[in-house]
Amino acid sequence: MDGVDFPPGTLVRPWVPMLELLSRARVMITHAGANSVAEAIQAEVPMVVAPILDAQPPVAKRVVETGCGLGVSYHHAAPAQIRAAVDRVSEEPAFRLRVREM
Repeated sequence: MDGVDFPPGTLVRPWVPMLELLSRARVMITHAGANSVAEAIQAEVPMVVAPILDAQPPVAKRVVETGCGLGVSYHHAAPAQIRAAVDRVSEEPAFRLRVREM
């Protein structure tokens, strides 16, 4: 991505093997698209959801309601808020347990 500065250690690719990456992930940060959420559940990975539009807000609501993750505002979340949500989801066993139950 020309002209965009990413933090050190960030890897940007036009395509990634999502299921392979999820098999090694502790948390998935997602826009709450139905496919992304289904893949995270299949891989038993809890989520931080930041819906943008269309069907994403109701999907994100269900992720939060079922205890499979936490929600943040796509448009208003500060990096510290996102980090706090990721930390909480990765550290509290209840989120992974709920995803496994799904």
